[in-house]
Amino acid sequence: MAELSSTKLALNALPRRMSRHLAIGPQILAADANQPMQRFHVEEQRGVLELRCDCPAEWVESIQWTQNGTPIPGKHTVAITLGELTAADGDIYFAQWTDSQGQLCRSQACLVIVVPGLTLTDQSARGLITPDHPLILGFVIGRSSESAANPRYLLRVLGPSLKQFDVPDGLNNPKVSLFRRGKPCDHLLNNDPEFAAYWSSKVGAFALNKDSEEFVAKAELPAGHYTLHVESTDGLSGQALVEVYQTTATD
Repeated sequence: MAELSSTKLALNALPRRMSRHLAIGPQILAADANQPMQRFHVEEQRGVLELRCDCPAEWVESIQWTQNGTPIPGKHTVAITLGELTAADGDIYFAQWTDSQGQLCRSQACLVIVVPGLTLTDQSARGLITPDHPLILGFVIGRSSESAANPRYLLRVLGPSLKQFDVPDGLNNPKVSLFRRGKPCDHLLNNDPEFAAYWSSKVGAFALNKDSEEFVAKAELPAGHYTLHVESTDGLSGQALVEVYQTTATD
């Protein structure tokens, strides 16, 4: 009989209620250390986990969050955001605080278990586009059985901004089309300048030239096979860079 890995054994031992993906948003921990430990199942590199201690702010003179009993530097508020988690972050968390009477208190604890997710992180391709030769980028977004919401993606098709990387012949005004399983799905693309401005720096995308009119869109992409087609317009040719970034936004 084949021997199961310790990871599989640990996952199989989880209660059934832990099998669904953690809903993104504040997860409330009771202001009572005697409450049973909560358990949160999250996918690696997916979403943002926020923990909030259910104690009135007026009770708290000072507060400190801990991971496995070790203080987490800089976490001194009633609510904390852990950011995108990795396996190294899957531990026991709770808050300790001193109330107005100087008494030390502790919140309910939670066990965070991190498992690998099946999502696209980012994808890019650069090529020369002519009236006869479009650039086609294919990518696949996988789905985990615990996925609760489709994350938002940042899509960019860049030409003029490539000058800063010594690429002088960037393509202007391309035609961009998105297909899912071979069917057009441009309706999944939305022009959202505020989203693009906020998430570009978050995902590590380089800044665009000022006043450039390049294709930047927000997209809600469910699991599936995609191709992004970039075509020349007006008989022009030039270089284009296509980028697809996953963000942690879900609305």
